[in-house]
Amino acid sequence: MSGEETEASGIHSVALAVRKTEPVRAGQLNITEQDFERIKDLPKILNNFFKNIMEEGTDYGTLPGTHKPSLWKPGAELLTKALHLAGDTFIVSKTEFTDKADPYFSYTAECRVYGESGFLGNGFGACNTRETRYAYRWVYERDAPKDLDLDDLEKRELKGGGFQYRVPTPPSEIFGLQNTAEKMAKKRAFIDAVLSVTGASRIFTQDVEDEDHPATGKATPATPAKKIDINMFVDMLKKHIQDGTIEVTDDATYVYVKRVKYLSDTAFNEISRLLDQYSPLVDEQLRRWKVPKE
Repeated sequence: MSGEETEASGIHSVALAVRKTEPVRAGQLNITEQDFERIKDLPKILNNFFKNIMEEGTDYGTLPGTHKPSLWKPGAELLTKALHLAGDTFIVSKTEFTDKADPYFSYTAECRVYGESGFLGNGFGACNTRETRYAYRWVYERDAPKDLDLDDLEKRELKGGGFQYRVPTPPSEIFGLQNTAEKMAKKRAFIDAVLSVTGASRIFTQDVEDEDHPATGKATPATPAKKIDINMFVDMLKKHIQDGTIEVTDDATYVYVKRVKYLSDTAFNEISRLLDQYSPLVDEQLRRWKVPKE
């Protein structure tokens, strides 16, 4: 794919060529009584699919303070398979700033959805490494950089007591987020397209990420779905424990899940989906979870 490239002050910016699709020409408005019956049934079909087929915690989730469940990628993929749709997702523009002292990566993606009759609609998504979830991380006082004054940092109080502080992500670790940012842009575009084409936005919102409360800086509390038990976590995460990827331990107050060796984005996303049902407290940089017991 060709495109225009510019380079200045260490910035590598690419505006990629846009894929051309023959526009679908609108015909005369000609809706039959049979069409009305089919359209009338669509909301019922979507609701039944949502209630009887999709699984909360895997295909979608409801975050505290939101009015609609959030559609996740596995749920969007399930919808496309059920409705015999296909998505074509690709990057349409990107900016890659590779300065070692201040790296920055930004991607914009488009997803086009096709059915048996051809092109049906599209969606867009973007992601960059200056989003809060990538540009900062929460650490305990002992892990905060010594050159930062804790009084100047945003902090949040933990359920079990104590505080964490929001600190900038080290530049060296931003480079490791380049692939994550590109994948996130594609995921957002895919979900946006599926919501638009299927009409599922009447049920779901976009894939809302679990952000902290903007006013207080405290983590938004989540109500555990069931009593926390270490044996339950061991069973849930059995395959990751057996291959030596993660380790699960506990004490009187918390269940700890931490990375032992390299954890792929796929494995990380799968584990996150499971643990987000019990606590939103995730240290994404260190791949470490600390889940309060009841």
